[in-house]
Amino acid sequence: NAYSINETMRNTMVSAILLSLINKPFRLSYATEPTVASLSQSMMNAIDTTLTVGKVRNKLAIIGELRKILNDPIFMQERIKNKMTKAERSAIEVLKDIVTYLFRNVYPLTTMEHAGYDVLGRFYTEFIRYAGSEQKQGLVLTPAHVTDLFCDLADLTANDVLYDPCCGTAGFLVSGMKRMFREAGSDEEAKTRIRCEQLVGVEMRPSMYTYACSNMMLRGDGKSNIYCGDCFQTKDEVMANHRPTAAFLNPPYDVGTAEQLRFVAHALDVVAPQNGRVVAIVQMSCAIKDEKELVAVKEELLRRHHLKAVLSMPDDLFYPVGVVTCVMVFEANRPNAGRKTWFGYFKDDGFEKRKHQGRIDAKGRFKNEI
Repeated sequence: NAYSINETMRNTMVSAILLSLINKPFRLSYATEPTVASLSQSMMNAIDTTLTVGKVRNKLAIIGELRKILNDPIFMQERIKNKMTKAERSAIEVLKDIVTYLFRNVYPLTTMEHAGYDVLGRFYTEFIRYAGSEQKQGLVLTPAHVTDLFCDLADLTANDVLYDPCCGTAGFLVSGMKRMFREAGSDEEAKTRIRCEQLVGVEMRPSMYTYACSNMMLRGDGKSNIYCGDCFQTKDEVMANHRPTAAFLNPPYDVGTAEQLRFVAHALDVVAPQNGRVVAIVQMSCAIKDEKELVAVKEELLRRHHLKAVLSMPDDLFYPVGVVTCVMVFEANRPNAGRKTWFGYFKDDGFEKRKHQGRIDAKGRFKNEI
């Protein structure tokens, strides 16, 4: 904020810097770069190396997205003014301060594989408090305690292949990786398979795709199976190449209720050959409205699959975005007729709103377990 870095570029800048820091030569040399131009070039070279070693899909698309930060004034000017103090500083000093801050305070989180932090998701959630454009597009990122809850609801194991058809910053995949690592225990070969073969995502927005790939690379993902595109178009490729057994999703909410459930139906189609399960968080209206198109989608879902549970979630779960949601849990290939559905009232998750902090575990109730 102090140096007027473009709101839409902030997360991209954080993503670029953290990817650069994976590269050891960059970590050792960035502080000695004499100019903004040389630091920028060093950063882009480090990113290219990191993505090449990681065998990330669509490397050029990711680099193209990350290169957009070079058009921000902090990369274009020799000196930049602090909005609050009005004092000018050299841009290279400010950039080095940003890199050093992320290196000391954020990068260590990416090396803690069992912590399972959605690092870029946390940044993005903070940044959209100030930039409302994405909120209007129906983009709401799932809180970490809810992504962990999904792992419980699906009873995720070390042998599962987890799929997210609209993965955003990859929060569900990060939580899934953490849980699967825990289940794998000390089996390092199993953990390598989890990283390289058992985490699959699709994201349409180029910026969010970049964050998702970056997030997985930061978690030590050796071969990122994140696809850039429309999940309905990549469906056959995902099914043939990965055979997912579980799917987690938070579909876009601006598409309407029927379309949200079509995302759920898509996920069920993908896991159906493996008799898998799907956990989705959707608008409450998907469950309670009786619009003709929505009813038709629900009838088709229940004809083919078992709705195992529905949980009503806290009204302010996605604060500052005002949306009321529920979680639906499905078992594929088990028609719903004659089977019971469990309904849970999960309105109190222990989190409270705090000024300038959003919803937090203010009383430490989550240190143990609710």
